[in-house]
Amino acid sequence: MKLGHELAESRGRWPRLTDDLLAELQSWAGGHGLPEVPPEQLAIFAHSCHYEREATLACMDCYYRLRAQVPDFFAARDPTSQASLNALKVVYFAALPKPDKQGNRIIFHGLADGAPSRYQFADSVKLLLMSMDASLHEVGCVPGHVFLFDMRGVGIGHLTRLSLAGIKRFFEYIQDAMPVRLKAIHVLNCVWFIDRVLALVKPFMKKELMDILHLHTGSVSEVYRYIPPECLPKDFGGELDDIETLHQSWRICAITSKKRSACSDALKTTRKNYQCPVPTRTSPRGRARRTSASVDLHPRTRHRHIYYMNTHVCSKKKTARRENMCFVLLDSRVRRKN
Repeated sequence: MKLGHELAESRGRWPRLTDDLLAELQSWAGGHGLPEVPPEQLAIFAHSCHYEREATLACMDCYYRLRAQVPDFFAARDPTSQASLNALKVVYFAALPKPDKQGNRIIFHGLADGAPSRYQFADSVKLLLMSMDASLHEVGCVPGHVFLFDMRGVGIGHLTRLSLAGIKRFFEYIQDAMPVRLKAIHVLNCVWFIDRVLALVKPFMKKELMDILHLHTGSVSEVYRYIPPECLPKDFGGELDDIETLHQSWRICAITSKKRSACSDALKTTRKNYQCPVPTRTSPRGRARRTSASVDLHPRTRHRHIYYMNTHVCSKKKTARRENMCFVLLDSRVRRKN
């Protein structure tokens, strides 16, 4: 499978991408039932982990394991499917064409339609991760990535569209599996109930991710100290095209690119063949619990993460009940405030 960038380009900028390292990663992939991984993709893995062998192998394991085990995010990744087309009418995505001063690639995400009933969390995450894949395939190894989220149009009703299981999987992927050097997450136009949103997601966030999270509650100009206007869309006082134009450009690229279908075919093979032995950990009650091989949480968040992770060991019916209890509590707090 040929990606949109050349390995020679990445090696020219990052000379630590040696043949020996890539051969070792390819050998590991072959031993886990994977088809031959393009060397450009192996370079992306190695670069994201600063060329450390063990860290790179852990990233690859989590990357392929989650793609094999989470079909909600990684199955049916066809941008021309009806589900994708519907989602593209509800959310905005774009890899902004100009990097910041440090050379970091900026990935934008926001709402195009504020109706909670039209928002599908799993489809939205799927498109976000497809955007990341498209960016990596196009430019290869870059100094880093920055997420730029716009909360305009987000209402309290959107929280009821979330899934605790989906939130957990999403944060596991971006923290342990996504092959990028994530430099910052900026959230613009934070809503008044942002503390409620944080209460939902904090149990799944490591300290390292919290440290790069920036919440902007005031004017959009707050973000200019991090991302200059020349790197932002017109909608945010920037010099680039408006976000609708940038979104449509990404959409056309995703639909017409043959690379996307090639990646989808390889992903189907991955889900079928990847051999991912999952270690077990014994709980205080003596039962073996399946855990992620790459979970390494900060001590202050470990116990909360395990609590939420264990709620999904039970049946789907009980899981749904727990999620409903969470949102009922949230809704009661909102009513008291009003």
